[in-house]
Amino acid sequence: MRIAVLLLTLLLATACQETESTADTTATTAAVKPSIAFIDQNRVFIESEPGKKGMEMLQEMSVELQERLKALQEASEEEGLEEEERMERRLDFQKTVESAQAQMSVEQQRIVGILTEKFDELLAQYRQEHELTAILSTEVAVSYDPEADITDEIIAAFNASGVVPEAPAEAPAEGAGQAPEIQEPTDEGQEQ
Repeated sequence: MRIAVLLLTLLLATACQETESTADTTATTAAVKPSIAFIDQNRVFIESEPGKKGMEMLQEMSVELQERLKALQEASEEEGLEEEERMERRLDFQKTVESAQAQMSVEQQRIVGILTEKFDELLAQYRQEHELTAILSTEVAVSYDPEADITDEIIAAFNASGVVPEAPAEAPAEGAGQAPEIQEPTDEGQEQ
């Protein structure tokens, strides 16, 4: 009889340990439960007001630069110029084109930098407030629940953030979105 009681006690103790171990594992799993959200970053930059404003500024700058370059090209192809003068103007025009391309690149990087900084800040804030483990791009997801897509919420937050890309420092204040001056080569020795 003593052996039966001892075996019964041993069985009960083992069962209790397994129950506690399972409860601990479940509690640990619940405490570390990952929660992930997904975002379509392209949509944010295309559909948000700050993204639209940045694109508008770049398009205005591009149009203005193209107009200036067209005028310079026409001047370089002016009738009645000596071949040497024509070649010099073409070289000057090419240098001006390269300068304009560099200016556009710098401006695009500046605007994207401003928008990306605010975007990253909003994502970090959203992740912390909603106690998310991670926010991933919809582009990397093979499959996900559309309920986990936070793109619309981030677009709304981006619009409410008040971030607006400013005109470049070189541009006059009244010409918001105006392209910076292109450094036109000087024609030394050319009569006016």
